[in-house]
Amino acid sequence: MSLGDFEGKVVLLNLWATWCAPCVKELPDLDRLQAAMGGDTFQVVALSSDRNGAEKVPPFLANLRIANLTPYLDPGSVATRAFTPRGLPTSVLIDAKGREVGRLEGAAAWDAPEAQDLIRFYMNGDG
Repeated sequence: MSLGDFEGKVVLLNLWATWCAPCVKELPDLDRLQAAMGGDTFQVVALSSDRNGAEKVPPFLANLRIANLTPYLDPGSVATRAFTPRGLPTSVLIDAKGREVGRLEGAAAWDAPEAQDLIRFYMNGDG
């Protein structure tokens, strides 16, 4: 897959790993954000850079009761290197035209009203 597969959607790309404590802490917030706003115009893409991700990530998410996030995998860290994060987690907000419009390094409360308002701004084409 590539980000082109999400063309026309606002995407919150979250780069994370199972061994990253702040990443794990924010996963439930991302899950709630996807449940509240995910659909035809918005998608959370939680992209794990774990090696052996296909074996590790789905049961890891299930154990955390993450029900709304699709497990996306980047075991070779190709996408992760392309976005050059300084650390994990790093979240990149991408508008419906595929442009990076925001970036946050570190964990965030993505299900907070302020975060949802920011995402809605780009979903409405205001950005």
